[in-house]
Amino acid sequence: MVSFQELLKATDGFASANLIGEGCFGRVYRGILDQNQERNVIAVKVMNLLEQGGSKSFLKECKTLRNVRHRNLVRIISACSGIDFQGNPFKALMYEFMPNGSLEGWLHATKEANTIEHGEPKILNFPQRLNIAIDVASALDYLHHHCEVPVVHCDLKPSNILLDHDMVAHVGDFGLARVWHWNSGNNKQGHVQLWNTPAGNVHSSRNPRRANMEETKKKEYLISILGVGIACSVESLKDRMDSVNASKLLHSIRDKFLGTGIRTQRNTYLEWSLVILCCSQKHYYLFFSVKLPEF
Repeated sequence: MVSFQELLKATDGFASANLIGEGCFGRVYRGILDQNQERNVIAVKVMNLLEQGGSKSFLKECKTLRNVRHRNLVRIISACSGIDFQGNPFKALMYEFMPNGSLEGWLHATKEANTIEHGEPKILNFPQRLNIAIDVASALDYLHHHCEVPVVHCDLKPSNILLDHDMVAHVGDFGLARVWHWNSGNNKQGHVQLWNTPAGNVHSSRNPRRANMEETKKKEYLISILGVGIACSVESLKDRMDSVNASKLLHSIRDKFLGTGIRTQRNTYLEWSLVILCCSQKHYYLFFSVKLPEF
């Protein structure tokens, strides 16, 4: 456990200059924690205990993140539960710091915040967007199917998806998460809703015909990705694609986009299932845009 005094020092007294995020249940600060002769950059989430559910959210995150380990989940470092210098209850969580911020900041950045270091614009290219989708799908697959007790996030959105130095996505903020005990009456379905933005523009210095071919290829794969998103979001749970198949299909799409894919009977079956789903019920309009799998 880390003390209130240590966190106060790490964040320069919770200075507004170190404020990097704010939500219903608290504020997040950037801090530098001196421990064991090391200086570690951390993110400190200070819980708003005056907000109804703030204390419960703290306990849920501690309980949920205590037993989960995955490369695409934000890692919790420590926690603080005590009182501040005024004698008020104080609770905070410490996470590994994500230098590239949230996905929300890249998708919907303001003009003032629409640059990164050296003045470069904050633009996600198509491979980056696809990799982020795969990272999130992998995290959900782990939470739903590979934890000792399945975990349902319940608050997945771009502001809760954080990007590290290498633009690897990490799912965070488990304040509304639920530990789920599956039974015959429950459906082990999970879905990813990161499909609300088009892929970035392709910039090529090669001849226009080549550029047009690449643009067409990119659009075809983008349509496939949107199809996965719709299949993961259909109203009927029994018809909804689960996180396992969503993750496999996204990996298959990326492999084919990069030219490294090896077609398997399993992938072909999943792709045809996607086509059939998109051509049924409320999704018939996708019949004209979904690319049919190759045999």
